[in-house]
Parts: sequence; structure tokens; C-alpha cells
Amino acid sequence: MEQKQSGTGSSLVAAGLAFSLAVLTFSTIYFFLKRTWWFPEPISAFAESIDRQFGRTLLITGVVFFLAQLA
Repeated sequence: MEQKQSGTGSSLVAAGLAFSLAVLTFSTIYFFLKRTWWFPEPISAFAESIDRQFGRTLLITGVVFFLAQLA
């Protein structure tokens, strides 16, 4: 029985996956920084405080997620 050379196809798949993840990561960061899909204009007195709380929550959960991935 002949053995196949391993590594040739799997390295191509790994490179493709790494490229896809990099594109996904950078596009997500772009949309978060540019806020292209952010909240509409506030229509109540409480809207500004709710938006600030959402921003703080998003920042804290993002930092915790990042730190958890490093652990």
C-alpha cells in the first residue's frame, strides 16, 4: 500500500482558513470603529444614557472575551 504525502493539501486549507479569519476579523473591526450600523438618533430623554451603557457593556465584554481567548 502506498502512503500519501501529508501536509501539502492541509497547509493550503490552513492558509485559506487563516486568510478567511483575517478578513472576517478586520472587516468586523472596521464596522465597529466606523459605526456604520449603529443606533438611530435618540428620541427620548433616556436614549443617550442607554446608548452610553450599551457602549460600556460592549467594550467590557469585548475586553473580557479577548482576555479569555489568551488564557
